[in-house]
Amino acid sequence: MTAEEQKRMEALEAENAKLRGENSELQDKLLGASFRFLNKPERALPYLVLCFNLNPRTQYLCGNIALCAKALKYNRLQELCSFLDNWAWDSWSINEINNCKTNN
Repeated sequence: MTAEEQKRMEALEAENAKLRGENSELQDKLLGASFRFLNKPERALPYLVLCFNLNPRTQYLCGNIALCAKALKYNRLQELCSFLDNWAWDSWSINEINNCKTNN
């Protein structure tokens, strides 16, 4: 991660801390997805889990969790994907979960 990207992520984290409450689900999802796109699944996953605790039916959430777990070589990925299957409703998440199950 470049210094500029690091600075942006720190600013997002600070903003997230200020906006806890009504907007926390959105902030957690955005931060988690941002870290995943920056190939930092270990930093993305805590935000995605927070979002899941607030609203497990958040669009794209289950797919992002599956992708992070796969990137981290989670040894119970099949079980996690089976669990996420129960919550995923958007086609992108369903597709990513299925890909993680078959390409593990």
